[in-house]
Amino acid sequence: SLGVYDPRNDGTKGDASGIPGTRVSVICPTSEKRHAFHPLLYQSFTSQSYEEKELVVVDTGSRPSSFFLAKAAEDSRVIYRHFHVDDSRENDPMSAVILNDGFNMLTGEDVKKRRGLSFKPTSGWSLGFKRNLCCHLAHGPIIAHFDDDDLYASCYLQHM
Repeated sequence: SLGVYDPRNDGTKGDASGIPGTRVSVICPTSEKRHAFHPLLYQSFTSQSYEEKELVVVDTGSRPSSFFLAKAAEDSRVIYRHFHVDDSRENDPMSAVILNDGFNMLTGEDVKKRRGLSFKPTSGWSLGFKRNLCCHLAHGPIIAHFDDDDLYASCYLQHM
């Protein structure tokens, strides 16, 4: 997608209103550095006892996840989108921690705020933006967030 997001092209396709039960959309923003966790994420998703679910993954980086490209082709419950953009924190010198003495943490962005300067990343997508994009792509009225490096009990969605 060359890092271009257009809701007309990348939005949801279809309507969940005719589905019996309530679909839960499990969302997960991820990046190229985290591709090794993708099989674990998929295993946590498929092991869920709650049946009416989908997995929405938004991935950024220079190359897509070969694992999720294959899974999206074989499992209709997987919505996978890759965007060729950087994560904002990866190229953001203002996210660096300047001081962490155990009581206080000061970042470069904090210093700019105290001086009355505003800061906007010049490139890249934030984790929050990728979460919002996952929600936009989701079909279900219920959103559950999975981190790609966490394990979830098989009853997690059922009891959530």
